[in-house]
Amino acid sequence: NGYDIVVLDRDGKVLAYNQQAERLCGIPREQVLGRQVACLLNPQEHERLRALLQDAERPPKPLVMLAAAHPGRSSDAALTFSVVPLPDGPRYVGIARNIGTELAQQQHIRELSQALDGNDNAILLCGQDSRIRYGNNGFARMFGHDPGEVIGKCPSELIQGLHTDAAAIEQMAARHRAGSAHQAEMLVYRRDGSPLWVSVTTTPLAEAGGSLV
Repeated sequence: NGYDIVVLDRDGKVLAYNQQAERLCGIPREQVLGRQVACLLNPQEHERLRALLQDAERPPKPLVMLAAAHPGRSSDAALTFSVVPLPDGPRYVGIARNIGTELAQQQHIRELSQALDGNDNAILLCGQDSRIRYGNNGFARMFGHDPGEVIGKCPSELIQGLHTDAAAIEQMAARHRAGSAHQAEMLVYRRDGSPLWVSVTTTPLAEAGGSLV
């Protein structure tokens, strides 16, 4: 069926454990079926799972199972259980998914964010619509805007002032929409209204889907 499935009874005994789950968890089915689910987990994961299953009134949360935390696992995984009520007691149907690539991407983003926040230059990441997705601490220090408050705004809303060259701002935005690099010197303004001459460089970046930011 393409899904990694583990089914438990009310006592945590494994009733079903398909081949996909076997490949992900790295433990043969004959060593799992009929045994407690603890055989698939390390002690910390088992405790977290027990807490998740006891909190059945809330939407299910995934149990993250790191490959390094248990011998035999082929990758990091997330196991999410849903409760199926039956006359002889509930069954817990768990679907596992491989999250190795996802966790690696998250770690890369964290490391990139730390590197950008340590940069004294003001750095903004904008989408194709020219709205800000990310602003580093250097931008906050230079212009006085908190990183969180810039999200969703256009750079021109934050830095343009009375004597800013509007044509230069529009040219920069047009080059961004076209996916072209651009460099310009311009007069901009801090949050407190004080003027500042800056050198602005825009560089297109390709996203995984092929679009440019």
